[in-house]
Amino acid sequence: MSHICVAVATKKKDIEEVDRLLKPYWEELEVEPYKDEDGDETTYNPNSKWDWYSIGGRYNHWLITDKDNTDTFDDGQLGLFGGVSDGTVEGHPELKRVNAARIKDIKFDMIGGNYDKALREWELIVEEQEPQNEEEQEIVKWNLYKPSYYVEQYGTKEEYARQESMFATWAFVNEEGWAEQGEMGFWAMHNATKDSRLDFIEKLNEYIKSPEHQEEYLWIIDCHI
Repeated sequence: MSHICVAVATKKKDIEEVDRLLKPYWEELEVEPYKDEDGDETTYNPNSKWDWYSIGGRYNHWLITDKDNTDTFDDGQLGLFGGVSDGTVEGHPELKRVNAARIKDIKFDMIGGNYDKALREWELIVEEQEPQNEEEQEIVKWNLYKPSYYVEQYGTKEEYARQESMFATWAFVNEEGWAEQGEMGFWAMHNATKDSRLDFIEKLNEYIKSPEHQEEYLWIIDCHI
């Protein structure tokens, strides 16, 4: 099993709109019979990307906006391994965390990862430097990939930190369809490449910066596959 963070853009603040945009990619959605690669007839959805989803989930309250902004969706389901759940932003009482808001109201510069922290992650995982504290030990402990994976996907430490500090989800859905860094399989195994990952992240950031999309709502969804 795998969990992926999916950003969904809707014209209205309506959960049914989220469901409508995600439904074409539901694993249990039956389609017209067709022949699969083995020549067998099937109704399995060839575009399936998820078998269940939740608002927020493991990524609950990931978006940041002004505390007095009422045009948001704050409710969500907390994932098995938690997530940001109390809606507060440490050190910023004027802000709050939500699961959906208009793109124009989201503080994207505060959501991306920390550049310097990402540099240190590379040193710990790729360069295999010795952890200096408990936090760094946890980074190494929960790392899923070999050092070669990071080199193949990012090339350099600086590029890894640059991408990690940008706003990014694994996939993005709007009226035009589903876009992703790569196809996700079981246990976080995927076919994303250095180029496909970078192309997705850059296009996603172009979308959220575009004037024509500022009134849209962006939702954070936890999709399971």
